[in-house]
Amino acid sequence: MGGGVTMFALVAAQELLDAAVLYAPVHSNEWYNYKRWREDSLSDAEKQTLENIYGNLENPLVFKDISPETYFSRIEAPVQMYFGTLDKSCPIEW
Repeated sequence: MGGGVTMFALVAAQELLDAAVLYAPVHSNEWYNYKRWREDSLSDAEKQTLENIYGNLENPLVFKDISPETYFSRIEAPVQMYFGTLDKSCPIEW
């Protein structure tokens, strides 16, 4: 998840980074990451708690404000990104 952490740093604390290289990062939209890695691992009670706080978790807009892609315009450092065409975890489409 280093690529995801780096994307957050790029949009939130640009002064910490002169450049970034991301290798098969997670999606820059947290809704896709939730659907891929978290949704099935949460209990119904955990999902209900999250929905009480944030809203319907099936609505991608719920994740907009916490997604790095929302703030990409803030990035000033150069970014290089690599994906493997056969990567099953983080597909190249991301």
